[in-house]
Amino acid sequence: MKNILSLAAIALIAQLGACSKTAPEETTEPLSVFAAAGKCDRTIHCKNQEPAECAGFLGEITSGEKVALFGLQPRFLEKLGELGQVRCVDIDPELVGTAPQGVLIEPPENTEDVISWADRLLVTGSATVNDTFSRFTDTGKPLHVFGTTGAAMSEVLNLNRFCRKSL
Repeated sequence: MKNILSLAAIALIAQLGACSKTAPEETTEPLSVFAAAGKCDRTIHCKNQEPAECAGFLGEITSGEKVALFGLQPRFLEKLGELGQVRCVDIDPELVGTAPQGVLIEPPENTEDVISWADRLLVTGSATVNDTFSRFTDTGKPLHVFGTTGAAMSEVLNLNRFCRKSL
């Protein structure tokens, strides 16, 4: 999958040239090559209360299910705990073993067990950057990518994306 994304990005960059390097607080222009080409949207991170507001929409994709959250997003963890059962895996060693919202943050070594346990997967788009995303694509479980990092990948691979408050 990494090769597919790389080839798609290279082809699009070749067609478009350079993209904007202006900081999000200085512009509303797309910061992603794919966004600049009109191939995806919502590529600028939400801020302030928006992550909590975004989490409020999680009931649209899950309720009463066992959800695996890959990549801690604190407001998502809180809301998923209200909606049903949740387990969370993160690669940050400082987070592993902590229990925000009363949910133990598990190490990456537990990924296969957590996938087997879950009814639905909610995966950070950052998994494409840290080269862990491929383990989530062929599970047969509903998969939703969250965050701005997964915008282009979600479009290219026709994946469900959950990112309600980013620009």
